Amino acid sequence: ASDLEDPRPHIQLNVLEIGQGSGSVAMDAIHPWFIRCFLPEECYQYTILQTLSPSLSYQDGSLEVILIQEDNTAIPFDMELHYTITSGTVFTEQGSCDRISITLTEAAVSLLQKNAELRITYQAVLREYAPVGQQILGTAQLYYMDSDGSRVSCISERASLRTGGFPIQLTDSSGNPVSGSAFMLARAATNEEL
Repeated sequence: ASDLEDPRPHIQLNVLEIGQGSGSVAMDAIHPWFIRCFLPEECYQYTILQTLSPSLSYQDGSLEVILIQEDNTAIPFDMELHYTITSGTVFTEQGSCDRISITLTEAAVSLLQKNAELRITYQAVLREYAPVGQQILGTAQLYYMDSDGSRVSCISERASLRTGGFPIQLTDSSGNPVSGSAFMLARAATNEEL
């Protein structure tokens, strides 16, 4: 079943590509994240929240919001007219994290139709101290008021990112692996360091 066939409000977090829940990028590489929200017409006061991992840095000004209607027509949303954004740093058990909060205005809610998708795209970068080879996990939350006036929230499944890497193997002149060897990988010195 497609995401649009689920009648309940729900949220999905993807990394690198739409529909992809995990991926790998190099250190310092800017890469996209996609928050996909499937919203009912009869609800209101929508807020989408994501607290990034301490290993990621949100790229200010990179956020885009579009509404994709059932016929695949895309309506770009304007900041202030259709949504407000708050971004900043919060402190969690894991450390200092970037947080993004997007709240839809009444003008945006009036455009919602059955089987529409709200897609939020932003860029992030792996910080230089991100752990190598470990999963960097993320989730996004959707908060809204239902038709009965009750505050409701839902959370996305986790998306994950790994730092990219490559295998290094020491071989002899014939290409055979050399066992028990030790080596160090270092960058070349700059002129100032020399």
